[in-house]
Amino acid sequence: MYYRLSIILALCTCTLQAVFNPTAGTPIWNIAAETGIIASAIEGTQTRIQQNDLSGGTYTISSPGRYALVENITYVMGTNMISIEADNVYLDLNGFTIDGANSSVHNIQISSDRSNIYIGNGHLSNAGTNGILLSPGNTNIIIENVTATGAGSVGIALVTAGNAIENVTFNNCNAFNNAAQGFICTGGSNITYTNCIANNNGTHGIDIASSNNILVDGFSTADNGAKGININNTYEVALMHITSFQDTTNGIDLVGTTSLVTIQDFEIFKPGSNGIHGESNVFSVFISNGYVGAAAISGVSLAGTFTVSIENVTVDSSTVMGFSFDGLAQENISLKDCNATNNVLHGYYCIDVNNIQFIACRSENNDGNGFLCRPSSNAEVAHIVLDGCIAQNNSIGILLGNTGNGRASSATIKNCIAQDNSLDGINASVFSSLLQNNQAINNTRSNIRITNNLINTAGNNLIIDNNCLRNSGNDSLSVNFAEDAGTLASLYLGNAATIGSISAGTIDSNNYKMNGTSSPTLLSFSATSATIPASANRWANVSGSL
Repeated sequence: MYYRLSIILALCTCTLQAVFNPTAGTPIWNIAAETGIIASAIEGTQTRIQQNDLSGGTYTISSPGRYALVENITYVMGTNMISIEADNVYLDLNGFTIDGANSSVHNIQISSDRSNIYIGNGHLSNAGTNGILLSPGNTNIIIENVTATGAGSVGIALVTAGNAIENVTFNNCNAFNNAAQGFICTGGSNITYTNCIANNNGTHGIDIASSNNILVDGFSTADNGAKGININNTYEVALMHITSFQDTTNGIDLVGTTSLVTIQDFEIFKPGSNGIHGESNVFSVFISNGYVGAAAISGVSLAGTFTVSIENVTVDSSTVMGFSFDGLAQENISLKDCNATNNVLHGYYCIDVNNIQFIACRSENNDGNGFLCRPSSNAEVAHIVLDGCIAQNNSIGILLGNTGNGRASSATIKNCIAQDNSLDGINASVFSSLLQNNQAINNTRSNIRITNNLINTAGNNLIIDNNCLRNSGNDSLSVNFAEDAGTLASLYLGNAATIGSISAGTIDSNNYKMNGTSSPTLLSFSATSATIPASANRWANVSGSL
């Protein structure tokens, strides 16, 4: 869809350049049929619109043709100021202002089932309700270079509860200081917003609901009374080149049954709640190339979302979490090349999320944990992957499954670096999991700490080729299982501890049983300038000093 919309936008832009300089006797609108906008031609002389034309109330355009304001016009009486009730109309506001004096219903309304309309190049102020209203069944509409301010409701509104409004482009339009939304799109199909601004509106900057095939490109919001961009119950929507500054709640919000969403190339700063928020049956979301700074809650907060990919997104200085996945069951989440820095609580916070992976992500200088993935109490999460990640200067660098009686299974932590964290580098309450080729360096309590919260069910892990260096606290490699006989044991092979200690904790001999058979030769540790417990006879192939 996005490729198709890009073609539509490019062709529309080329055609509109011809609109600005029409030649007498030639069509001023000839948009190719393949763009999804039916080709039309508007010919004839231009009809002038001036203040006297509204002395009896609404100025009605009932015939095709070209129309242009020749002066500012102000509401006198009636309902709408200009009503378009014909197809094939080109209305040039010519840089002038239509002022509703807070009394008009709409400054401009396109009546139902009209098509092939162009409105451009002017200002709409102080409408009693909406600056511009598109109606059910409108098709093939272009609104360009229009600013709507001070409306009693919405600046520029596309609303239908009946026939869909289709094939509409808003280009270089602005909505400021309107009582409700800056822009609203309800029941739209194939709708494009390019290079638009929505600031200081009473609720959302732009509100898109019950629509499909939506492109919002080059859109800026600031200081709106609710959300910058609200997407509700909408299918196939692309938000590209977005900026949001200090909107009162969320910068971008995805709610309702919303699916096939792309959010790309964005900057969100100081949202009153979350930078990007998604909740309740949101499917197939791709978020990439963006920054969220100083969110009042979390930079990215998703709950009840499925099949989400996040790439190259940085969250910095959130008051709560950097990235939060919490609140409702969700699964199939992927993060790649993301950064969570300087957040007041955790960098990445994941509760009851199955099938989540972090690839080459960083979590640094967070007051809480770098990566926290755990179940709620007595629950289990599975298929958690951290590969090539860095956790530095947090509380615990990587924490999996360590809460109440919850645990993590089928987890993989490999090729990661956990360094200079104030508690543990890696703390894992895991089952049937892999910890491999990790570097845990200079963490205060334990570099790698393997713990057990579910008696009789822990173990069966592969913990191999990890390197622990210079921990300043209790243990460099801390193993704290208390397993009953017959429990599947974990395999420790090729791990190294340098300048620290290897602590057995409450470990018993069952930890060296694989499938119930004693196999101590499968265990291998090396220790340099490290302490090994007196029960070292339980460790096989241990090198170092006792």
